Amino acid sequence: MTRESFSLVFLLAAVIAFHCGGANNIPMSSDVVLLVLQHRDLDIGLTPNSSYEERLALAVRRSHARVSRIEEMLKRARDFQRDKKISESDVPFRGRTEAKQISRNSTGFESKTKGGDGPRKKAQCGSKSGSSACNGHPGRELVDRSAAAGGVTVAVKASAGGEAAKRQNEGHRRRAHKGARKGRQLEEKVEQDAGGDGYSAPMELGDGAYVTSIYIGTPARRAQVVLDTGSDLVWQQCRPCTSCFAQRDMPMFDPAGSSSFRRIPCSNGVCQRMLLSISPVSTGGCARAPDASCEFSYMYGDNSMSAGSLGMDTLTLLDPRGQGFVEVQNFVFGCGYTNRGDFAGSDGILGMGQGPLSLASQVDSPSFSYCLTPSPISASSRLLIGEHASAFLHTEQGSQAQMANIMTNKLLPSFYYLNLTAISLSGVQLDIPYKTFSLKANGSGGMIIDSGTTLTYLQQHAYSIVRRSIAQRVGNQLPITRSVFGMDLCFMAADEGLLPTLTLHFNGANMEIPSSTLFLRVGRIHCLAMARTLDLSILGNIHQGNYQILFDRRYKKLSFMQTTCEGGQN
Repeated sequence: MTRESFSLVFLLAAVIAFHCGGANNIPMSSDVVLLVLQHRDLDIGLTPNSSYEERLALAVRRSHARVSRIEEMLKRARDFQRDKKISESDVPFRGRTEAKQISRNSTGFESKTKGGDGPRKKAQCGSKSGSSACNGHPGRELVDRSAAAGGVTVAVKASAGGEAAKRQNEGHRRRAHKGARKGRQLEEKVEQDAGGDGYSAPMELGDGAYVTSIYIGTPARRAQVVLDTGSDLVWQQCRPCTSCFAQRDMPMFDPAGSSSFRRIPCSNGVCQRMLLSISPVSTGGCARAPDASCEFSYMYGDNSMSAGSLGMDTLTLLDPRGQGFVEVQNFVFGCGYTNRGDFAGSDGILGMGQGPLSLASQVDSPSFSYCLTPSPISASSRLLIGEHASAFLHTEQGSQAQMANIMTNKLLPSFYYLNLTAISLSGVQLDIPYKTFSLKANGSGGMIIDSGTTLTYLQQHAYSIVRRSIAQRVGNQLPITRSVFGMDLCFMAADEGLLPTLTLHFNGANMEIPSSTLFLRVGRIHCLAMARTLDLSILGNIHQGNYQILFDRRYKKLSFMQTTCEGGQN
């Protein structure tokens, strides 16, 4: 059985096993069944030496699933904001002060009573079954309503009841204050270990994703993790693993084999600080005992997930020039013991989002940059973190770099949003209304730049205009053929000579996408590497190819320059 086929069958088997033996009695997902059926119907026949075209099918499917999930999370976040406003408007005037105080104490967590006056049942506080009773009293569940943060769905629960709830909230407030101090101390420690002018990590193209090599533990063990600017947590699969996907090369990380590994208990300031942020830290164990492990549960845009506990260990990266190693002590990462999904054969995820758990945030880096080799080139390039990330701007070629503003959506705060204003086709601006891509007050619209999504997605009205314009321009010269792998505009062509270029205009900064990357080649068929969404647009990694891209987190700027990314020249 091939690796890709095995991973899909393994995923289905894992879900069935969890359904049959798990305490939560989770039904098997129809999405998993559909994924397996689609794979079988396409009759791809993947092998370890499968062609670019064969691997493309899986990458496109994964990209579509990821975007659908992101749209779903954004909708949930908007619905919650709407319901919250309605709820606040219904609070009597005398009760509003108390309601606001509860909101401040819970720091973004909504408090709601469960159980009513019905029969009291004994249950273990914070049990995985999600019991709403604690110590024989009707329970109170604290639910994290920022579930869409950073491209993740997060469930954060703790249980208490009656006066116990008040005491727990007060104790939580005191521990959080103490934890904030410890969190700052951790930041200072990490900053002291910073590697001069920064860090670097080698990177190569996987199956529609870019896989980066880092080292964790003592002795240092290599981990291959997917570069993801749309999430925060850095995690890898760990032993003992209850449900894991197949890894391509590296053996699974065992915390017991690292002399520098330390688990993070709930009482640790890092856990408390992350709990107060929009982070994927599940506190179910924390409700049971302060010495319980600080747990996380992360669900990504493509419905893949990881759950486990947070730990600290030594992270080792290359120096900016790739000539030596630099250690980061007390690096917080996730050990995933229950995982599902397709992570391009990697060990986990390298989160580079705007949240506090990301690698860039933990090393307090003002900037990072990367240069993605375009498909199907397999040459390596590098991820640069720190001051050296912007070195290309000071070269002779750097004068050609352009700059766009980075915006933040409060509903999806980990993503990097860009202000897309217009689109041109071979130098001719298309008739798309000016505010089509605007980031609106309700969190809809806008364009994100996401290294974890393969294709580029446009708001449905804009996509229709782009698709129609390309079809009219090219269709009378090249025959339009059938759709391939979910891409719905394809042409039969021997080369790309007759295919147009496309330019994205970011309020004065222009990113030109050449026909060689605008279209994906499947044999003699060239397909537009774009798809439609409801209102959120996404600049996928395929159209970032051969661009040096700098994320300036301090000044909220994105700089980009067209170049050649092969051979780690960035």
